[in-house]
This record gives sequence, C-alpha cells and structure tokens, in this order.
Amino acid sequence: MFSAFDAVLIRPLPYADAERLVMIWDAMGETDITSRHNPTPAEWIEWRRLNTVFTDLASSQPGDATLSGDGEPEQLPSRKVTWNFSSVLGVQPMLGRVFTEGGTSTASASS
Repeated sequence: MFSAFDAVLIRPLPYADAERLVMIWDAMGETDITSRHNPTPAEWIEWRRLNTVFTDLASSQPGDATLSGDGEPEQLPSRKVTWNFSSVLGVQPMLGRVFTEGGTSTASASS
C-alpha cells in the first residue's frame, strides 16, 4: 500500500517542470468530482486560442483500443490525446515519432 501511495502522492511526477502542470476541465454546475468533464475538441481549440495564462494546453479523452498480435484481439481502455500532448508534458517517445499540428510526425531520438 505504501508503495502505491509513495509513487502517486509523494514522489514528483516524471515530467519536466511537473510542479507547473495543472489539470482543467468543465464543471457542469455541480461541485462533486462526478460533474467534471473533459473538454470537447471544439472547446479545447477555443481554450487554446484564448489562452493567455498557460504555456500551452493539451487535452485527452477516454477511449478504447484493440490490441492484436499473438492470440485473440483484446479491447483495452485508452486515452486519445491532442497532437501537442507530449510537448506539454515535456517528454519524447523512446521510439518513433511525435505528432505535429499538421497531422504529420517528426522524428525523435531516444537518449
């Protein structure tokens, strides 16, 4: 139990400038956590356009993904993220490329 508590609440997040990361969402008129909703893509675009406070804004939405390979395909919970998600977190993929605004990707090197 302590290991989970330590990893989630005590140790800093493994992101650049983790103390500067915040999470924002729509509060749909209630004060409890169940009334918090992720912004729609159109809201995110507008929030980003009007932003004068944050360095940048990224968004994620819950989703499902199909994992296939050896054995039967399997449905897994996943997150859909905006193209700038990794740059907001200050991380680079160990392999592959990151997405760009235009829908293409740019190469990244692992260290």
